[in-house]
Formats: sequence, C-alpha cells, structure tokens
Amino acid sequence: MQIQKFVKQYILLLPLILMIIVTFYVPPKIQTEFLNEKIMELADRTEMLAAGIESNPEIPWYEHEANIVSAVEYIDRLYQVYAEAYKIVDGELVLISDRHYETSIFDPLIYPEFMEAVSNQERGNLIIGYTPDEQSYRDVYIYFRWMPLYSPEGEQYLVVMGVTEYSIVAKTHAWISYGTGVMLGLFLVLYFFVVVKDCQKKE
Repeated sequence: MQIQKFVKQYILLLPLILMIIVTFYVPPKIQTEFLNEKIMELADRTEMLAAGIESNPEIPWYEHEANIVSAVEYIDRLYQVYAEAYKIVDGELVLISDRHYETSIFDPLIYPEFMEAVSNQERGNLIIGYTPDEQSYRDVYIYFRWMPLYSPEGEQYLVVMGVTEYSIVAKTHAWISYGTGVMLGLFLVLYFFVVVKDCQKKE
C-alpha cells in the first residue's frame, strides 16, 4: 500500500512538473530560434548584396558605391536593424551611408574586437555588448563583409549589419507565452481540485 501511495503521489506531480517545464523552457527556446533566423537572414542579405556587386569584375570598385549605399540604407530602416557602409579614406574607415536610428547611434568602430575582426577577415560575425541611451543592455549580433573582393585592399567597401533580440517582430512568441501561462493556470486549478477530491476520499 505504501508503494502504491508513493507512486500515486508522484504520478500526480509529473504532469505539473512537465507543464512548468513547457511554460518556462519553450518560449525562450522559440525566441532564440527567431533570433538565429534573424541573424542568418541578415548574413544572407549581405552576401546577396556582395554577389550582385561582384557579378561583373570589370566594373571599377567605386562605381558600386551608390548601389551599396542605397541597399544598406534600406536595410537600416527595417525595425531595430542596424546597417552601415564604409569605405577607406586615407587609411581610415569613413561612414558613407545615412543612419535611421531611434534613440542613439551604435558605432562599431569604437570596439577593438570589431576593428581587429574587420582588419583580418574578408567577412565574419561577432557579438558586441551595447547599451543604448536610456535603454537596457543588449547583445548586437554583427555580420560584416568587404566588397568587392576582386579589388585590392583600400579599394573595397565594408558593409556591416546587426540585429538584437529586439529586432524580432514575430508575434508567435507572445502568443505561446500567454497560451502556456493560461494552460499552466488552468492545469494548477485542475491539479489542486484533484488533490482536494483525493484528500476528501481519504477522509
């Protein structure tokens, strides 16, 4: 009888434990997947732009500037997406695209890890911690690419794009959070109802 009682108690607890795990694990996991998709999407946009720029190696590198600036400024207008284009002037990176920021300007050039990465790699990604004015800290997931690669160093443009967790506009995460919260609440009510009924039977 003691074994049956022990098993029954834990069988009642198991659904509750599973529900709590689903409530607190699934929404953050989905949020992470959305962010990963956003990062991949930004890298794809950058590579597509580079592919167009490099499709005709006979065109001088400087004739691509207008197209690069136009594409980068369009992407920078997207919600909570960062994008900039640079070129080298007198050995220094100079911004050539306009920013469309909301609260404060994110400047990757002030971060040593960024400068080291773009100095040694043709393309790559990195994460930079950033706290905008009057806002909370966030990680900026950066993807950068030099283009066109057929031009020598000093005759290329640097395109830099970045997203954060705040760049995600999908509503699915919110609905799942609310849905699992409601389900947990209902389950708790039913669970305690079953426990109360079980206790009443024992009496």
